[in-house]
Amino acid sequence: MNRAPKQSALQFNADAKLVTMFFVFYLALEMFTVIYFSPYFAVTTPFPPIVGSMGIFAEAAVGFKATRMFGGRRNFTGRLLTYYSIALVGEAISWDVWGLFARGQIPSGVTLLVLSLGAFVGQFISSFTLLISARALLLKLDRRALTLVLIALFFSTILSLSFLNLFYSSPALLFVWSGLWSGSVFIQLASGLILVSLLGRWYMAKPISYIAFAYVAYSIGQSILTIVALTSYVPPADFWVIVAFITATSFYVVGLAMTQARPLKHDVAAPKSTV
Repeated sequence: MNRAPKQSALQFNADAKLVTMFFVFYLALEMFTVIYFSPYFAVTTPFPPIVGSMGIFAEAAVGFKATRMFGGRRNFTGRLLTYYSIALVGEAISWDVWGLFARGQIPSGVTLLVLSLGAFVGQFISSFTLLISARALLLKLDRRALTLVLIALFFSTILSLSFLNLFYSSPALLFVWSGLWSGSVFIQLASGLILVSLLGRWYMAKPISYIAFAYVAYSIGQSILTIVALTSYVPPADFWVIVAFITATSFYVVGLAMTQARPLKHDVAAPKSTV
């Protein structure tokens, strides 16, 4: 790994300004719609979701740009950024589909799963990304790594049991939330903890840590919010407004971290290095 002096502050370059502009624009539109119309209007009309998707597409574009700087998939960092950028595209597509097909109603049940397919694909890609990234650095499962895995397993098991209690009467929702989603949270959390613990003082450690834990925060935040909303009554429109805010904020952090991904000369000259 290449080591370099730690950057003391965020480099607010052109890419950082771009993703920030889209994020602020989306937040302003979302707040305006909620305050002057209603949360229901905000989540059942195309305007906020499509603007939100524009911001996520911009973050994905920044990620693909950074990928090229690192030599694409031939380089550890380039490969990681590639998969994360693809995950962002999946999420952005789900926002577009929601905005175009909600048509004045809040989706639920199987319809919700269909409209959220891109988001689920993005979730699983991000889990896969963390898994292969951690595996590339992990030579053996030592006591420290095993402890991190057990912490992640404990948390994801609680999520799975909570969803099991909530969706036991719906096989489709039970399979997605208690099975696939909780499993992906386990993979993300375990791999993220291991990956960040092994990056050390590498000059790319901080951006990668922000990206990894922003995805983890998105997954865990949405899971906890779902459990809270279903165990104590929260209006569906209010729930989805909060989900949208958590999602947009998490992916803004991902995009902003990607804007800080700049290779050293050695990485450009030797893109085939594994780390």
